[in-house]
Amino acid sequence: MTKMVCDECGWCGDGDHVLNGFNPFDPDVAVEGCPQCKKIDSVSRACDEPWCRKQVVFGLLLPDGTYRCTCHDHKPEVVPA
Repeated sequence: MTKMVCDECGWCGDGDHVLNGFNPFDPDVAVEGCPQCKKIDSVSRACDEPWCRKQVVFGLLLPDGTYRCTCHDHKPEVVPA
C-alpha cells in the first residue's frame, strides 16, 4: 500500500483510490485527482510512519530490498559505514 495525502482537503488513504485520467487539453499527459475533493494534482505520497500525513521528502533502500519513504521529521539517521 502506498499512502497518499491531499494537500487541498487533507484526505489520506491508499494510493489505489487516487483518481487517474488524462488531461483533456493534452492526452499525452496523465493527471491524478483526490477521491474526496476531486482536486486535480493535489495528491502526493505521504510518510510511511502510520500516524504521519506529511509529504515524503526522503527515500531509503533497506537491506531487505524494500524502500522506505519518510517526511523530514522521520528521516532515518544515516550511520557512516
